[in-house]
Amino acid sequence: MNWTTIFAGIAAFVSLVNVFVTIRNNKAQIQAQIISSSRVQWIKEVREIYSNFIKLSTEFHNELLFLGVCDNEENFDKNFNMVRGNLWSSYYQLISYFPKKDSDGRNSEIVSIFNELVNFLEEKLEYSLEYSYRDVTFSEFVPSFQELQRYDVPEQYKAMLNMVSDEFSCYMKAEWVRAKLEVEN
Repeated sequence: MNWTTIFAGIAAFVSLVNVFVTIRNNKAQIQAQIISSSRVQWIKEVREIYSNFIKLSTEFHNELLFLGVCDNEENFDKNFNMVRGNLWSSYYQLISYFPKKDSDGRNSEIVSIFNELVNFLEEKLEYSLEYSYRDVTFSEFVPSFQELQRYDVPEQYKAMLNMVSDEFSCYMKAEWVRAKLEVEN
């Protein structure tokens, strides 16, 4: 047997293994880029929906402040119900991006804070409908979310928004880091 033939066979085998390893690595890298790209697109979509949700919650809160002092009650009720409907629609659209089954349980946490915001607004609405003519400043309103009970009534909504924003920012930051790591690996 000729040594040249043996070395050529070994070189051919090594080259063939190298081609298969390269193909496998390229396939894994492409898959990681697709996943990362999809995650970045998801982040963009969620941020837009979140922004709309916050905008609608603010509109709802502002409407609550004028619930008992409106001149044209029929137009006010129509507008208020539209704002409330839009808020709930936005809420359900937002939480649909965070399925209950996830790998680390963070989805439940973020949905919970969105839920606290909506519950706070609904509690304030119930209070307003019961006491609006006697207490237009909501001075006796006590939300069930204990974190908010530390704040004066005029500061509660702002505090709630800060909590929601902080939780959302942390969640999105973790998702961004995850997207970057998927590309790097």
